[in-house]
Amino acid sequence: MPKAMQVVRIIEKTCIGCTKCVPVCPVDAIVGATQQLHAVIPDVCIGCNLCLNACPVQCIEIIPRKDAIDNKALAKIARTRIQARKNRLAKQALYEQRQQEKLSAQIEDELSASLNRAKTKQKPTLWSECE
Repeated sequence: MPKAMQVVRIIEKTCIGCTKCVPVCPVDAIVGATQQLHAVIPDVCIGCNLCLNACPVQCIEIIPRKDAIDNKALAKIARTRIQARKNRLAKQALYEQRQQEKLSAQIEDELSASLNRAKTKQKPTLWSECE
C-alpha cells in the first residue's frame, strides 16, 4: 500500500506519554505533552512510519486512511510543514546557542571579578608582618 494511503494511529490505552515519537515526525503530525496522551493529526500524517521505531511501548499502529487524499495535496502540505519544522528547530538552536553564550560570558565575568578581588587584597609576605 502506498504510504499516502496509510496513516499512523496511537493506541490510547498503551501510550505512556514519553514523547519519543514527537521529535521524529518530519511533519509534526504527532502532538502531545510529556506524560500525557499523544495524538496523530491524520490530515497531516504522511505515513512515513518513522514514529514506529521510536515508540518504546509499540503503541503506534499503521491503519489505512479513512479519507481519499490527493497525493499532490498531501505532498504540498508535507513540504510546507517540513519547512516550518526546520525553521522552528533552527530558531530553537539559535536561541539555545545565544543562551549558552550569555551563560559563558556571565561565568567569565564572575571569574574575572573574583580574580580581581583576590589580587587587590593585601596579603602579608613575611611572617613578621602578620604579628
